[in-house]
Amino acid sequence: MQKYHTGFTLVEVLTVILILALSWLWLTPTWQQFNSQLKLYIEQWRLKQYLAQVQQRANTSMGSWGLRVSISPDRRRWCLLAQQEKENSTPCDCFHLATCNQANNLVYFPYSSNNISFHTKYTYPQPLTVFNSTRNTMRNSCFILQLQNSNQPQKIVFKYSGFGEVKVDDQETTSACLSYAS
Repeated sequence: MQKYHTGFTLVEVLTVILILALSWLWLTPTWQQFNSQLKLYIEQWRLKQYLAQVQQRANTSMGSWGLRVSISPDRRRWCLLAQQEKENSTPCDCFHLATCNQANNLVYFPYSSNNISFHTKYTYPQPLTVFNSTRNTMRNSCFILQLQNSNQPQKIVFKYSGFGEVKVDDQETTSACLSYAS
């Protein structure tokens, strides 16, 4: 009587490796797309927190605060800077903070600016919007955060109403702001 050894044959091991490899190839694009969308939503949340902080600072101070966006020529880097608007002050550029003379500026740098682009009609030195301390008002404006390097470019639209409200819409909105995105 011959004794059988328990174990796996070479064919069984290769079959399992093939199944695992095909599963990995199938799941990797899905995971990368989910990761990119997660970065976009985290950036949206951080930006909403920053805008609320700027609005709160404008409401507690006497005067207006201008929100400026600086975008690099290749559109790979961007940042926001909120600065109190004064008579003879020059606007600060968040890429060159050493040239700014005000210490109470609020600066926002994105975590993933390589994956997320910023689109707007107004760029530095023009203010994107001006937060006014009287009656919690601001200039009507909008901007777009757009996910780069994706099969389906996803957009999030931030809209300012004149009454101090920041509204966030997804890409399905019918906003004139969508014409800024390329």
